[in-house]
Amino acid sequence: MPRFRNFSSPAALLMGLMLAFACSFSFGGELNARGRKELQAIEQVIQQNFEASNREDERGVMETMTPVIPQQERFIDELRQFFKDVDCYTRLVSVEPVSAEMTDQGLRAVVRVVQETTVGGEGKEQPYSEFRERSTMLPPWPLCEYEMVLYKVRNKWLIYECNGQPREVTREELAARTGAKD
Repeated sequence: MPRFRNFSSPAALLMGLMLAFACSFSFGGELNARGRKELQAIEQVIQQNFEASNREDERGVMETMTPVIPQQERFIDELRQFFKDVDCYTRLVSVEPVSAEMTDQGLRAVVRVVQETTVGGEGKEQPYSEFRERSTMLPPWPLCEYEMVLYKVRNKWLIYECNGQPREVTREELAARTGAKD
């Protein structure tokens, strides 16, 4: 039996809007107005995450994350150690939609994030480590991109995880993607 039999109910309307958003993400075309609004909300939570990280605010970072993230205890321990050991600043360069779908856990979106990372402390070189290889918090390059998975929880987008390792990206690549001229 279908979950929503009364299509005039608010829940059915919300489900329809979520599916329309998911479809607007999935086909790689131009986002509709709803899709642009959702992408803006996603970008806002990522920006809040970066700002909290820049302030070394563990609680603020966790407020931008879903209540359940993979290896949560390990993530929190690494976050604390990172804030203790490293002075870095992360700036959001861009967010591009990759896909969206309705799952058993709710609406799930995948976006491509491009970030710029600057390490503080003049002349203080951060050693390359296993953490740097897989972390988006201190990638080995000043400019990198990666995919991020988010879920809509209680009508708010929250970060679930970074999907895969970050990779270096150049300003030339970014300009070529957007058609910008140098």
